[in-house]
Amino acid sequence: MAIINSYPLATPKLTDLVLGTSTSSAGQTSTKSFTVQSIKDTTAGVQTITTTIPATLNITGSGTANVVINAVTAAITSGSAALATSGDIYTFLTGKITGTPNTVPIWTNATTLGDSLISQAANGVIINGNSTDGKLTLNCSATTHGVTLQSPPHSAGATYTWILPQSAGTAGQVLTSGGGATDQLTWSTNGNIAGTGTANKLSKWSNATTLADSNVEDTGTLVTISGATKVTGDLELDADLLDINGNTGSDGQLLKSLGGGNLGVEWINAPATGVLTVATGDANTITIGGTSSNPTVAANTGAVSSSSNNLATGTQIQAAIDSALAGAVTFKGTFNASTGQITGGSDYLYNPGANSNTIAVSVGDMYVVSVAGNFFGNSSTALNVGDEVIAVTQSTISPSNSQESYYNAVPSAGGGITGGGTTNKVPLWTGTTVLGDSAIAQSSNNIGIGTTSPSAPLHVVTSGATNALKLFQSNPYQQFEFQYDNTDHSTIMFGYFGQLQYDGNGQELRLSNTATGASSHIAFSTANSERMRIDSSGNVGIGTTGPSQKLTVAGNISTSGAVLFNDNQGINFGNSNAKIYGSSADGIKFNGGGSEKMRLTQTGDLGIGTTSPSVSLDVNATDAIQVPAGTTVQRGSFTAANGMLRYSTTDNQFEGYVDGAWGAIAGGGGLPTKTVNQITVANATTGTISLSVSPTNENYTDMYVSGVYQNKSTYTLSGSTITLDGGAYFPNGAIVEVVSTT
Repeated sequence: MAIINSYPLATPKLTDLVLGTSTSSAGQTSTKSFTVQSIKDTTAGVQTITTTIPATLNITGSGTANVVINAVTAAITSGSAALATSGDIYTFLTGKITGTPNTVPIWTNATTLGDSLISQAANGVIINGNSTDGKLTLNCSATTHGVTLQSPPHSAGATYTWILPQSAGTAGQVLTSGGGATDQLTWSTNGNIAGTGTANKLSKWSNATTLADSNVEDTGTLVTISGATKVTGDLELDADLLDINGNTGSDGQLLKSLGGGNLGVEWINAPATGVLTVATGDANTITIGGTSSNPTVAANTGAVSSSSNNLATGTQIQAAIDSALAGAVTFKGTFNASTGQITGGSDYLYNPGANSNTIAVSVGDMYVVSVAGNFFGNSSTALNVGDEVIAVTQSTISPSNSQESYYNAVPSAGGGITGGGTTNKVPLWTGTTVLGDSAIAQSSNNIGIGTTSPSAPLHVVTSGATNALKLFQSNPYQQFEFQYDNTDHSTIMFGYFGQLQYDGNGQELRLSNTATGASSHIAFSTANSERMRIDSSGNVGIGTTGPSQKLTVAGNISTSGAVLFNDNQGINFGNSNAKIYGSSADGIKFNGGGSEKMRLTQTGDLGIGTTSPSVSLDVNATDAIQVPAGTTVQRGSFTAANGMLRYSTTDNQFEGYVDGAWGAIAGGGGLPTKTVNQITVANATTGTISLSVSPTNENYTDMYVSGVYQNKSTYTLSGSTITLDGGAYFPNGAIVEVVSTT
């Protein structure tokens, strides 16, 4: 290694050339050179790092201490590799998920939600029909077959509700209906039927639960009664009875037997003699008139009255009904039968003892009992929850003339129901005939459990450590559960091992998979494809399902901030044999083949083959340094600056750039040549000097006149001739010395 100084010798500076020589295996010597300035420029630090995939990464920065990695984002399109901002995602999703209110959504294809046949209305779940009537299928654990309940086709007026009983019933019992539009089903034992029979024989009950043959046989053309000596009791026919002659008989005729031997019967006129005496024990009910040969029986009727024992004609009964229902029956509200107070206010239907604050009542007004009690304080008229009272006489408010006889009390279908409840609470049977509050309440369209003021479609309030909501199948891996405890932990359970928990103490949100198997993991997916995974050992994989390190990324990485490493930690390429790492004390280290090959210190010195570079570029090796090589024409492809060093393939020699010009340093393995020309000026009109060589330009010459150095701007070089500028002349007798570098 050698340093060539400009002439005359001076302290080394940035324009100095550094030469290195090496000997090939053939014994040839090669010389390379460069300026101190070019070395400094080359090793000034990394300024820009650019990825080959700009759609994914763009890395810029200043030096090595503040590298910035920026994400390149774009709107979401199919097949795009660009990242997307949260705003892009929100815009992409807005308006794409729609549906009908109160209708449960269903995936109509892999990416689209639409309306299912399931909806909610009037606090119930509705399964609508489509091409067929609505149906509900309950599959067994095999999930491929099951039992289906299907609605029959019917008109709008045929809608009805079955209310299941509260008990499980006993073996053999069946559910029976009362036949109402909203009907309470009950358990009955009349379904335990057994026995056998004979074709065409009508069956009879041989005991309470067994059917057997009767003595009646129907062949389709003939009904016969056999096997008995006589028929006792009534025989009722819903059609004409034909005699042996095919006659149906006329009004008043009697049947006459034609004797044994299956001779049959025939219709005959009644004998002339008739009933001689008819007596009754209650003249208020039945009256007998006429003669012994033609007696008459007539009903003693009278107007409908609560105190009358007389029969009433249909006309009289209808008149009483019309009077009772004059103006039609109108439901007005509910009331407390014990106090007479109308629900939801301070008015009273009646006020026992005070009879104040009562309201005017019209005929046909109907009130339903909400709290059981004695009607008008009369213990003989006890009313239960659900009983109805209908006004049959109008009463006034001032003065109040309301009294018990102005109303008809009608027991409810349930009968004997007692109890009470809280506003908005859904009732619960606390006994066989007693209603009370359940834990469920309704306010507007919101359902509350544990609260009477729900603020959401389903609002659950509990206290203490509990499971607030649990959806569970017999398979423990098929469950969905909300939990919270007394330590401010709120947890959502997915299946048996999945958890999403918020810790109110540590203000921490945790996503957990508590399964301990080697294959357990947490996967993150988008577009139905897995994008990231945390495996059972804690390794994180992005773009791979088998991470081998704490973070394994299959693909490019983009960041808008710096990537920070601890001291002596860095980037490994394949394995630890090739890596870049560093520390705050040592700077940046480059390893290859398992050992350090290059180091950039904190002061900016670069060492190759040494861990302690003492200058800007310190190379500790026995080979050579390769400098840029090109033709003279190729100099124009970049902007030259003082101190640059290259090898000219046109001149086959090293060249450097100093003070605006390129000059040869050495060629063919040799060093630059210094040539000195000296003359004595013989007259006062000498302005030119001829040299023995032809330097490239004035920068390669140093001229001294009588030992005084001349500035290069005072003369011009053309070929081998130097001419003073401005028509100047050398002093007569002066000694002119020119040192040329070629």
